[in-house]
Amino acid sequence: MLRISRIGRGTLVKIGRGPNNVTESASNALLESLQDHGYCYVQHPFIQKTILDQLHRDSRIFFEKYILNESGTGAVGGLKRSNPHNYNCTRLSPYELESIKAPSGFRGYYRYVGASGIDDAIDCFSVGRDDVADTAALRHNYYKQAGWEESEYLPMISRRNPWDVLLNHVNTPPGSAGHHGGHGADRSDNFMSDFKDMMVAYYDLCYNVSMDVMRHISCGLGIRPSIPQGGPDPATDYELEYFTAFHEKRDCDLQAKYYPKLGDGTRLRNGVDIENARSVQNPDGVKVLRRKGAKAQPLLKGAGAEDGDAGRDATVRLDTHKDLSTITLLSQDALGGLEVWDEEKGGYTAVPVLEDALLVNAGLFLEKWTGGLIEATPHRVRNAKGGNSRCSIIFFALPDHDARIEPLLQQEDNPAVDAQDSFLAGDMMPSP
Repeated sequence: MLRISRIGRGTLVKIGRGPNNVTESASNALLESLQDHGYCYVQHPFIQKTILDQLHRDSRIFFEKYILNESGTGAVGGLKRSNPHNYNCTRLSPYELESIKAPSGFRGYYRYVGASGIDDAIDCFSVGRDDVADTAALRHNYYKQAGWEESEYLPMISRRNPWDVLLNHVNTPPGSAGHHGGHGADRSDNFMSDFKDMMVAYYDLCYNVSMDVMRHISCGLGIRPSIPQGGPDPATDYELEYFTAFHEKRDCDLQAKYYPKLGDGTRLRNGVDIENARSVQNPDGVKVLRRKGAKAQPLLKGAGAEDGDAGRDATVRLDTHKDLSTITLLSQDALGGLEVWDEEKGGYTAVPVLEDALLVNAGLFLEKWTGGLIEATPHRVRNAKGGNSRCSIIFFALPDHDARIEPLLQQEDNPAVDAQDSFLAGDMMPSP
């Protein structure tokens, strides 16, 4: 039985686990929604509302208590939220905060400038694959082939998730001076270990879900196995692992993002300009959401990157961009805020929030692979309802750095596709 629901503009598709549960009906519905609306929702056996609720709650605790040291109702955007585990939480020291900062915006904490034109800082914590002994091995081959010197890239690609710093953080005992987490001897100091377990488990969950989504996309596109001349007819079999084969290293990026109430965050000017606003990587001239940091997130001149720009919409927190990913899995909190570009009406439309499903965006790598048949979704983030703080959890499914990206339609089938469109995924990734 096909389990598909229409949700406003998007489509909710229930997909199964693994290649044996890929169906043509679900694949076609998913692909149609990506093409028509730029996004779709998926429900998967691994996606449970209780998991998403805990993920958002713990991410808020991390940012509000350990990073920003917020307290009171303002820290939770006026919502009634709880601390069911009675965690004892105290702010990280300046030294600890500096130690977990990620210069490249990957594997660690960073803050970047918002788009509102007033004090607007967006906080982010990035987690990479955690179960690999040598993180450099995930990207070493690409940089070596590209002619980089080891001294230029090895320190950055060797970076691990900063759990050692966070797990060694000592919370101030309840009742001590400077402690804002409440009183009582029964406070728990286990937040960081619980937060680590949750983020690492969710990373693995999202990787598996994203691979199942890609299998459905392969089926929807009708990708067939490559058969040598004179070989057997593949009949009705689809090459379900076409895209997953380029993601075998599981080198992706999970980000928890926190948008404080406007004016509550210190604005940092760490944007950089794109040297070529319109290029193969950025054909429409919109910003590409890479891993935001001094080198990673470009802010275009003329797109509201400078103070005092006339006509800037103060309610936009994150300007128009496309995701640098194959696909992106997003979990919004109940406040919402995401908007996607609607080509038909020539404007942005709000994306409904489904708290028991993940929203799937198409990224630039998928756009390149499909020759534009599936376009990367231009989207932005507006201020949350009532001006409250906002939290979102984003999983960027990234191809291996040394994966070759080339259009599925060969030049003889589609003369409009230039053979030079072939490139390595790392060529589009932010430099270390």
